[in-house]
Amino acid sequence: MSWLRNLLLFTACAVTCITAQSRVEIANILKRDEFSIHFSNETIPITEALQLLDDKKAYSQDASLQVAHTNGKFQMYRITDTEAYVCHIPLVKSDEGADQNKRVLPNKETDAILSRGLSLLAKLRGKELQNIQSYFSHVLRYGNHILQYPLMAMLDNDGVPEVDNRDTLPEGYYLMGVWDSLEGIKNELVPLYNTPSADLDDDVAPLYEDNAFFIQQVWNGGTVCDLNGLPRTTTVKYYCGSNNKILSLAEVLTCNYVMVVETNVLCDDVAFIPPKTKESNKIQCHMITPDNLEESKAHVKHVEERHNHRYKDVHEHDDTGILAEKIQDVGAGTGAQPTMQLDPKVLQLIDKYLQSREQMTETTSSTPSSHETSTVKATGTVAEQASELPFHRQEL
Repeated sequence: MSWLRNLLLFTACAVTCITAQSRVEIANILKRDEFSIHFSNETIPITEALQLLDDKKAYSQDASLQVAHTNGKFQMYRITDTEAYVCHIPLVKSDEGADQNKRVLPNKETDAILSRGLSLLAKLRGKELQNIQSYFSHVLRYGNHILQYPLMAMLDNDGVPEVDNRDTLPEGYYLMGVWDSLEGIKNELVPLYNTPSADLDDDVAPLYEDNAFFIQQVWNGGTVCDLNGLPRTTTVKYYCGSNNKILSLAEVLTCNYVMVVETNVLCDDVAFIPPKTKESNKIQCHMITPDNLEESKAHVKHVEERHNHRYKDVHEHDDTGILAEKIQDVGAGTGAQPTMQLDPKVLQLIDKYLQSREQMTETTSSTPSSHETSTVKATGTVAEQASELPFHRQEL
């Protein structure tokens, strides 16, 4: 299993050796443009995967992977301890040149836009924006706090539990940030397509008159972290969308989080409405397998059996269906929690594809041809389409 050792070493490098250019590409994926992700049944040997991910080596048209990829980069995504994909990510054309002739908004105008946006966000007071995951779930109570709690607590209480005293939180409960009415919350107006990544250190570009915007807030003063002795902090990014819910949550530093929120209240102001989506950008993914042909076939079979086995285990341990009904009542989940390097939208699409593949495996024994491609399409409301992965996913 030397190939597996190579895969794990390769995975560690791919995650820890992210370049500045790669961060830009990941930020491009996080834009709310329409895009599609395609999972080919044609696998890729690990040796060739390493070559594709090496920026110093050109991609050969004569390689075993007969897919021509231009104007883009390759990125590796690890799904489990033995399963990983190489995805070709197209580079989205930048509109920066078009901004050169636009008027930069003076502070007075940007302050006015931000003030209008904050007035709209005030309508969220009294509402609970939720994010349901496999064990820990989260709720944002605007003007109060952001709470992480065990999912079973919600089921036992027939709803999201209340927190009366932050100093005596029940075991397993954590405040990820609080609304400080005295010191106030740090609010920022950000161009919609310039810094939509999960990074905390993005440089805010100039604000132009034709920009669409989102609002970014920093909630400090959460439960003290055992790892660094500091209060938990969450940066919340609010986007105009059709629903009021948490789209994703990422721990980008130790006990330091980024939360992406979709809310329809911002859509009442044209300054926060995103422009129409452009032509779909295709992301092509191939499973990484051993170089040896027989080992490659065995690996694919093992992965499919593993998925199917875990999918059945979930249903065998949920005979009453109560858990599913409760989750459906409070809103669809957004998938497993991503890390900074693993793009949430791509992971959500991978989740949906894997789930549909397991369901198909359960009902039919037919195998698609090696040249067929499974496709999942997403728009700005991708989280609505993404389902939770029905088995535990291990990530770096």
